[in-house]
Amino acid sequence: MAQEHQRCVIRLDQIVDFWQKRNHPLYEEAKEYLDERQVELEERKLEESKKKKKKLKPGEVDESAINEAEYGYLKKELIIRMLNKRLEEEDCNAGAIYDCLASEYWEDEKAAIEIICETQPEQNVQMVLFNFQTERQGEPLTPEEEEKAERESHIK
Repeated sequence: MAQEHQRCVIRLDQIVDFWQKRNHPLYEEAKEYLDERQVELEERKLEESKKKKKKLKPGEVDESAINEAEYGYLKKELIIRMLNKRLEEEDCNAGAIYDCLASEYWEDEKAAIEIICETQPEQNVQMVLFNFQTERQGEPLTPEEEEKAERESHIK
């Protein structure tokens, strides 16, 4: 599709690496931010270890648990700047196709789609989702898989 329409394929999960390879100031800014977040994480872990850990009752959830992945997320504004700068590159003159929306630098694919839409608010963003099914020879489908297959057969 990229060749047919002469569009650049941007692997969104590699946007930080793209700027790192070019020794761009945007990468340095991202690196500094992530370093600061790691310091914050270590401080938070230290605080949590100092607090008395009360025993949890069966079924009770520890609300003070730290989501370490959040400390690896970049600021949305920084990712938008990185993507805007990437779109200014010559290979993106005809437009771009985004691939690999999941990354360690943001929460999920939904966040990536929001970033893309905010980067190019005047553009029409079209989504194409590919769902590749793997065949399991000789194994019966689970009830959930049967239900999903049934729903999908009515859509087609």
